[in-house]
Amino acid sequence: MEVPPIPGQSQEFPDSPRWVRIYNFPCGWEVDEACRTVIRNAGYGDRFLHRTGHSIGEEVHGNGANIDNLETKDGRRLLPRTCFSIEPGIYLAGDFGIRSELDVYVSDREVFVFGQPVQTEIVPILK
Repeated sequence: MEVPPIPGQSQEFPDSPRWVRIYNFPCGWEVDEACRTVIRNAGYGDRFLHRTGHSIGEEVHGNGANIDNLETKDGRRLLPRTCFSIEPGIYLAGDFGIRSELDVYVSDREVFVFGQPVQTEIVPILK
């Protein structure tokens, strides 16, 4: 089975929201809004149905700031020595969805990004 085309778009994987810059340890909602702006400008704002990410603790979700301006508008700051996920998604009802995840560690001086190599094409998983 072939991957259906995204209406009006190439089949390149939309990774732009993954690379939204994080400066001065902003609040979780600010990072979420920056990612949403990228997706909104691409014409899919109404298809991004969940928060961008969450804090990561010792057992996946942590107690720190979430990257959220949709569900809770998290006003907590992204503090040094914390980790969180950035996982934007676009979901086209009845067709398919695209979701991408990176994990981020904020040190005292810089931001480190971890994850798989950037996916540059859509790989069909349907038979």
